[in-house]
Amino acid sequence: MKLKLILLSTCLSICFSAENIMDLLKKHYASVFKSEIEDVYVEILRMPNLVENKMNQFNARISTSNNIAKVGSQHAWLTLASNGKIKDKVPLSLNVSVKKNVWVSNRRIKRDEVIDNTMFVREKTEITKNYKKYHFGDLDFLGKIKITRKMEEGTILTNQMFDQVPDVKRGDQVNVSLKGQTYAITLPGKARQSGLIGDEVFVIVEATGKRIKGIIDSPNHIIVRR
Repeated sequence: MKLKLILLSTCLSICFSAENIMDLLKKHYASVFKSEIEDVYVEILRMPNLVENKMNQFNARISTSNNIAKVGSQHAWLTLASNGKIKDKVPLSLNVSVKKNVWVSNRRIKRDEVIDNTMFVREKTEITKNYKKYHFGDLDFLGKIKITRKMEEGTILTNQMFDQVPDVKRGDQVNVSLKGQTYAITLPGKARQSGLIGDEVFVIVEATGKRIKGIIDSPNHIIVRR
């Protein structure tokens, strides 16, 4: 009878400790992914056998390399401490995934279409690989973002699929201000590159046909300092 009680007590201790480790892991990754605990899925692939017994003796916390958000197979560390001193640091092999809200196209979208609020809906999807490629944040529906490749209906938006609409496009007619220490003149020209305000691009001055480099000051104005 005594042996049965010891075995039962040991089993309960191990099960309880293993559950504590899983709770720690899910809380840690929920913080890393900025998600709800119930949206985090962790599978422990490898863990030293004696870890469960140590959980009842020390304070425990989970850490990962630079707390970088990553899904799939990876390693984490279980740090065991007592009175502020680290007693042991145990490696854990894990498989991790997370459910996140992603943007999904609700119709076919052509390349270079400017994004508006009718193109996408948010859907919670389990991310099992390539976490960094997805766009989880808000989208700008003010006409400043465009799609860079054709998208079929039901396609998840990734960071490589959109870009800012340039303030100046290649071929645009622009005013070119040539500025020196003692002079400043403005002539018509044509942009030879696309770019945003603040970007340096090539432009051709129509009066001379010369290609020079200037900085985009506004959607129709390029400044060349000489």
